[in-house]
Amino acid sequence: MDKIILSGMVFYGFHGMSEAEQELGQRFDVDLVVQLDLKRAGESDMLEDTVSYTHLYRTVKRSWRGRAANCLRTSPRP
Repeated sequence: MDKIILSGMVFYGFHGMSEAEQELGQRFDVDLVVQLDLKRAGESDMLEDTVSYTHLYRTVKRSWRGRAANCLRTSPRP
């Protein structure tokens, strides 16, 4: 199994239980580890056989900057 790791992503969001967290927002430091089989991509050297790092980043960004959630465990929903 292969891994793609995006670490140190920083987003600003309005998640949390307190009124201040929801009104003022706060910075979130996010790390993402994706485990998948990239054997085909390694053999073919074709972009369509792999995963776009840009797509992963944008998906996480959209999740953290989207609809606010009280509980952080429910926040990152693509």
